[in-house]
Amino acid sequence: MFARNLRNFILVEEEYLELLQDRIQGYKENLGDIVKRMPLTIKTPTLVCNSSAGKPRYGLCISALKVGNNLVVVWVLGHSDSHKAALEQQAKTIRALVQFGFAEKEDFAALEAVLHNAHD
Repeated sequence: MFARNLRNFILVEEEYLELLQDRIQGYKENLGDIVKRMPLTIKTPTLVCNSSAGKPRYGLCISALKVGNNLVVVWVLGHSDSHKAALEQQAKTIRALVQFGFAEKEDFAALEAVLHNAHD
């Protein structure tokens, strides 16, 4: 359904990031601790990727983005999907879901339009 291999994401209030206890392959800390250190903004997703000298551009990345005063979206992606265009498209899709799909009044037509454009 989503373009650029976006599979899922976590929507969490910023004050509850410590509840993200998942361990991501290749990282020594849990997800919440990693995201707490990321410089979160509303405009641009923040990205942290782990790679080793023997395997550059291999492994998993963690991206996070503020989508409101107190809400943070976190998702895990592969290095191959971490380039700027893919990351921006993933963020656009997530913003649309939060704005049009999870709002007090859903707007399926607007959501569908954004998702349709995401595939172009």
